Amino acid sequence: MTMESKLVNAIGEPAMLEQTAEECAELSFACLKLARMLRGENKVHGRTEQELRNNLEEEIADLHVCFEEMFKSSIADRICVSKIINYKMKRMKKRLDAANTDCSFYNEGCNIEECKICPYGTISRLVHERMNNNG
Repeated sequence: MTMESKLVNAIGEPAMLEQTAEECAELSFACLKLARMLRGENKVHGRTEQELRNNLEEEIADLHVCFEEMFKSSIADRICVSKIINYKMKRMKKRLDAANTDCSFYNEGCNIEECKICPYGTISRLVHERMNNNG
């Protein structure tokens, strides 16, 4: 049974997609600002870490509202998205488990450029780079 989205009915599907894209961009900026602060790379114009975390949570909530509206209006299918999330979470766990047990980093220290065991993409490379830089 499809629930009706009053918002999507009022603004239309293209506008809902645009709104979602804008919220994605705002969440992206919130993530980047907090990451810069946590790394100590630069201050974010006098904002505290808690203010940045609060902003991150607000942007997550805004995006969640967009997702809910997209599900209610059948722009996207909640069950399909849930299945994809489950698949991706299992895949990420497998990749991290493999990196923790098979990767040379955990045995002798890994240089990501030379690592052939963990070619899992950006997240794995970032984990390796962070570990190599911190010890």
